Amino acid sequence: MQEFDFPWPNQEKGYRLFPAELEDDELVLFHATPKQNLPAILKEGFKARPPLASVSYAKSSIYCLAHLFTGRQSLAEEAVVIAVRFESLAQQDIKENFSDIHVYNSDIQPAILGHCTIPVTYEHK
Repeated sequence: MQEFDFPWPNQEKGYRLFPAELEDDELVLFHATPKQNLPAILKEGFKARPPLASVSYAKSSIYCLAHLFTGRQSLAEEAVVIAVRFESLAQQDIKENFSDIHVYNSDIQPAILGHCTIPVTYEHK
């Protein structure tokens, strides 16, 4: 799996974490999680953990950063944003919203393209 270099995003760079060919592909989405969860995801796939009923994926890595930093400027631990590709978003058990999708069936697993580590030294402004 490819590890993408952290681009130290800011307003001038548009806050995107991945190359434009991934960010602009409608079937490529992004999932943010603490880095400690990455080995389990690679081994077992994406799974909703109670109390959540679905796994969410953002349509842009920008939304992942916003989610990770809601109410704070820095992280307590490293996180990753994982880039994934779906075969189609028009499937039963996928609910599509403006900025994200929710997958309600753990049998629907996207292909993992790579990830970008968000260091604890990054301050999101």
